Amino acid sequence: MNENFSQNNISNNIETSKEEQQEFLSLQSVSDEIEKGNVSVVIENLSEGKYNRLDHQDIAHRLIEKGCGEYLVKNLEKFQGLDHQDIAKRLIGRWFGDSVASNLEKFQGLDHQNIAIRLIEKGDGKSVANNLEKFQGLDHQDIAHRLIDRGYESYIAQNLEKFQGLDHQDIANLLKRVSDFLKS
Repeated sequence: MNENFSQNNISNNIETSKEEQQEFLSLQSVSDEIEKGNVSVVIENLSEGKYNRLDHQDIAHRLIEKGCGEYLVKNLEKFQGLDHQDIAKRLIGRWFGDSVASNLEKFQGLDHQNIAIRLIEKGDGKSVANNLEKFQGLDHQDIAHRLIDRGYESYIAQNLEKFQGLDHQDIANLLKRVSDFLKS
């Protein structure tokens, strides 16, 4: 009986080892494809379920680091188990903020106020103003003031109809600042 148990144990260990080796090879092939610029191959393999055993968060990080954030966002639904908050922050940090702002509906569990503030602080206020209707639960007054503080008055003026709850004095001040800006 102990002999059968040992053989089953060895057999299970061999299977586990093969699976681990296969996973490593798959992760290595993902890295190789990303390095070669064959992102479409990676996305296709994700779609076909070939990377189901791999850490999709790790694959997403590799895509972002390689400068392929737009491909990631475009195909976000093909990735399993992603921490969308982490991915959005990393994308914004690597200058893919516009992709995040214009595709907010693809991300789950984001704090939209926090994301808007991060975008503004990163220098991507235009993406916030242009996509304001996609952000849920924003304090438009706070966002408008943050945009003004960063010098993005013209983006507010171009998207004024999207800003809800701005008082008339704020609008007047905003327009004066834009006018002064245009005169200089």
